[in-house]
Amino acid sequence: MVQITPEQVEALAQSEDHCLRIRDPKTNKQYVIFEEPAVPEADAEHIEYMRRGLEEAEEAIAQGDVAPWNKDAFLAEMHQQHGGR
Repeated sequence: MVQITPEQVEALAQSEDHCLRIRDPKTNKQYVIFEEPAVPEADAEHIEYMRRGLEEAEEAIAQGDVAPWNKDAFLAEMHQQHGGR
């Protein structure tokens, strides 16, 4: 990974929009540097919840308990369950 210079770190810290616009003087190409957002780590409870759900799905598939997936019906149900969000 390329390291940014101390000057770039300072310019980034002083930037109102928290990004740094730079230009390559040889090509005139412009670039934007910004902080990569942190991705929250899944906690043990969430991991266990997902593991159980996957186990249940695998068991259902093994028993032949499957059905065609209707995307539109699924989306309508999700909108209903989550208040149209």
